[in-house]
Amino acid sequence: MDFLFQFFFPVRCSGCQAYESSGFCSVCQNKLPKDTVLFSIPHVLQGAALGFYAPPLEQAVRDLKFNHQKIIGKTLGKMVGFMVREKGWDFHCIAPVPMDKKRWQKRGYNQAEVIGMGVSSVIGKPCKNILRTIRLVSHQVGLGRGERLKNVAGAFGVREREAVSGRSFLLVDDVVTTGATLSECAEVLMKSGAESVYAACAARDALNQS
Repeated sequence: MDFLFQFFFPVRCSGCQAYESSGFCSVCQNKLPKDTVLFSIPHVLQGAALGFYAPPLEQAVRDLKFNHQKIIGKTLGKMVGFMVREKGWDFHCIAPVPMDKKRWQKRGYNQAEVIGMGVSSVIGKPCKNILRTIRLVSHQVGLGRGERLKNVAGAFGVREREAVSGRSFLLVDDVVTTGATLSECAEVLMKSGAESVYAACAARDALNQS
């Protein structure tokens, strides 16, 4: 299915729109800030993103989420993987932020998992769906931090507690804004016996953090 889609709709670079099989050409990648964006949220030992949610990263994430360009997610994931490797974080497993069944059926994939697989290809650690959604989460766009915290409270759980206990994890998502979702996921992991949790994202949205 992905091959047919890319045959009829060739992949273009999200930054400059040139035909580019990876979805993000080296010229546009080099335009990204050299310093990663760090963030601090509850239950997460350290967090980092490739850059702020602005062009060309913004369009790359949007193409991944809304234009069925999964290849861009793999490219972003590899970039995140190099970032994580450079930071020297030590963990056992990559855990993508889960997506509820309704949204997965609509999109056909979880963009966080696609990014996570890209990270895995660089650092050699497994990417597993450790977390699951317990209930549907309303869209977070336009919500402040307090509203987002309420929106995701109790929304996630672990699939197997035995797979979590005593292990360290890297949470992966496409964009972090207030950090409410990542914090909730990290808390669930820690309460299930995780040793520590790191978090890595493609982009950091500096807006709507009240």
